[in-house]
Amino acid sequence: SGINVAQPLALPDDQVFVSAGYDSGALLLQIRNLEDKWSAEPVWKNKLMKCKMSSAIYHDGFLYGLDDGILCCLDVATGKRRWKKGRYGHGQLLLADGILVIMAESGNLVLAAANSDEHQELANLPMLPGGKTWNAPALAGNQLLLRNHFEAVLLEMAQSNK
Repeated sequence: SGINVAQPLALPDDQVFVSAGYDSGALLLQIRNLEDKWSAEPVWKNKLMKCKMSSAIYHDGFLYGLDDGILCCLDVATGKRRWKKGRYGHGQLLLADGILVIMAESGNLVLAAANSDEHQELANLPMLPGGKTWNAPALAGNQLLLRNHFEAVLLEMAQSNK
């Protein structure tokens, strides 16, 4: 539909993942430069991840993103969906220490394991109720900033014992 909000995602092996909502879907491109001639060849294309407002996350060979507001996991090699579960709306997400930090459109903070085998929600906490929360979370050290168009909250996250 000409509306591309989610950012392209550079992947290992000179690949780029792009996705858009409005029933557009997803595309994995193989980028090549042969004798100063650039090319972008499709590896796969499908409608299994339609990232409307948030960009996808890459972790250990898999893509995690909000497919029309539902969290899903795709295998980068095949483009096949591993799972789709968790209705978080058109929120935003980031990855920290193998955990997907999801700012749901509802204002809930959701923590989910970046697990390609199954959807594993670790926490779902109301943080910014009321209105739509489309803003991306920001993480600096152990401080997580969440905001919507009315208010903001700064959380101190527990340190990992790794």
